[in-house]
Amino acid sequence: IFFRAVFVPALKRWGYYAGIFAALELELVSNNLSYRNWTSNSTQGSVPVPEPVLVLQPMAALRAAYDLGSGATKLCLARVAPAVVPGELPSLEVLFEEEAEVLLGESYKTSDDSTIDDATCAKLVTVVERFERIVSEHAAACGAPVRRAGVATAVYREATNGPALQALLEERFNIRSSVISQSEEGRLGFLTALHKAGGGAPPPVAQMLSWDSGGSSFQLSLGACGGADATTAMPRVFEGAWGSSKVVYALARTIQQKPPESPGTPLSVNPCTAADWATLVAAVAASLSPPDWLQAAVAAHRDRPVAAVGG
Repeated sequence: IFFRAVFVPALKRWGYYAGIFAALELELVSNNLSYRNWTSNSTQGSVPVPEPVLVLQPMAALRAAYDLGSGATKLCLARVAPAVVPGELPSLEVLFEEEAEVLLGESYKTSDDSTIDDATCAKLVTVVERFERIVSEHAAACGAPVRRAGVATAVYREATNGPALQALLEERFNIRSSVISQSEEGRLGFLTALHKAGGGAPPPVAQMLSWDSGGSSFQLSLGACGGADATTAMPRVFEGAWGSSKVVYALARTIQQKPPESPGTPLSVNPCTAADWATLVAAVAASLSPPDWLQAAVAAHRDRPVAAVGG
């Protein structure tokens, strides 16, 4: 058994986008119209010869997939055509993709009432407005309808006004998003690593460990790489509460004991000394209790290569 650790910091776009597009296309694939007419009137000897195949395929549509994260908001816009042959995946042509930093997690963590402040919410709306202008331009050029969907992660689970922010995005931009669990984040992060490590094909290893490090949480997921179960089976996931915004907050407030910034001012840990960093690492390590399966996997394969992807 081989092993590879694949690190997926913050940017989980391919796992999320693949999941969103798969959900969006499920109805179209199942309703795809195809007609194959085999008749005994067309023969060569006793061997039936198929008549020309008539395929009635719905027009390719545009899909706007949003990853509503704790530290960044991402859009992937693609033209998706349903599969012609049952069992095949829909074809996907990415037209535009971008991520924009929106520090929702930092705003939530530094607030006194567990909310995302108005200024950060307004920045999110501004980012989405710009994304939607791009979506509209592509829709006009392609003459195709647009469907939107999104996944929302840790900060939308934790902030008291997270649901209201989701509702605002749906009301203003027709973006329906689902708040996913941390275990689902781990599964999608694993699928991202699986895709990236193999260049689109299953990597040449039997097992893989993915590290999904986001703005407000992290997940370490161990699963199989090959076979039919690779993309459907749920990997084992170790869930952690540490994300980039929470680490920065702990370093600034607890270790460096810096006073709160004025509203709208980004949290800064500079200058950061080697002693500060060592104290932070020790504090994070002391707070974690990795399960036996994770410790065994890491210990058994310390000499294996590590592939890193991220933004």
